[in-house]
Amino acid sequence: MRSSSLAQARFRADLGPSLENGPIFNEDIEFLRRFRTRGDEIVFLPLAAVFHHVPDQYQELSWISERAFNLGRGHVAELLTPRFIGKKLFREYTGPTSSPVWEYERAALLNFYFGQLFQFQVLDKPEFNELYYRVLEELGVRSRRDLLCQSASAALNSRPWTRMWREPA
Repeated sequence: MRSSSLAQARFRADLGPSLENGPIFNEDIEFLRRFRTRGDEIVFLPLAAVFHHVPDQYQELSWISERAFNLGRGHVAELLTPRFIGKKLFREYTGPTSSPVWEYERAALLNFYFGQLFQFQVLDKPEFNELYYRVLEELGVRSRRDLLCQSASAALNSRPWTRMWREPA
């Protein structure tokens, strides 16, 4: 990407972590999407070294779940449309449902979808509620509330649209 392409470019203020929006994500994805839409060339340099320090806490289920929740929020804030991932994996999974890998996957999906539903509520767009209710039920939101991150749990306990999940099925 040439510096001349970046001259007037700015990250969207409503995406990305801030005091106003909380830890919402997708500002970088949306930023690059604008360049692609405009036809600007983005070059991949496979030999360019990028080092990311990944603290141990980023491998914990609680951190991954919180990140998934906010990634779901960011997707909706950017595109205003639902995004469903992992459905094939979820429906075709044949391994033990108590395995740590499955627990991480299930927690990530639960929180990602709950984050999307939450953001649609923040934007006062309830047209996708029933769709998310079904998906979250499929993933066992009633029986596995322990997999919800802190933000999703707070929403579950305080928002009117979560009333149906406050008591086990």
